[in-house]
Amino acid sequence: TRILLEEAIAALGQAMIALERAPDTAPSEALTRANGIALYLARSVGPDNPMREALVQFYGGLAEVIGRNMREVSYAEIAQARADFADVLGVLG
Repeated sequence: TRILLEEAIAALGQAMIALERAPDTAPSEALTRANGIALYLARSVGPDNPMREALVQFYGGLAEVIGRNMREVSYAEIAQARADFADVLGVLG
């Protein structure tokens, strides 16, 4: 999970840099990678995890936000998604 969170943070960081360079072009490669990670995390929460429902909803929500940004890009939403992944990583320690 830690590696996946780090990869999602990196991909969203790359998307933010790409947007700074070309604000009107959605950075599809980086967003596709981050979206795939979010979807995988949502599907891989163990059935015995006491936080399963919350985690599935959280990761699924991030996947939805990232997917939406593949069509209509928002730097602020990408930055917030990145911060959300970083918050989870911080809790893991």
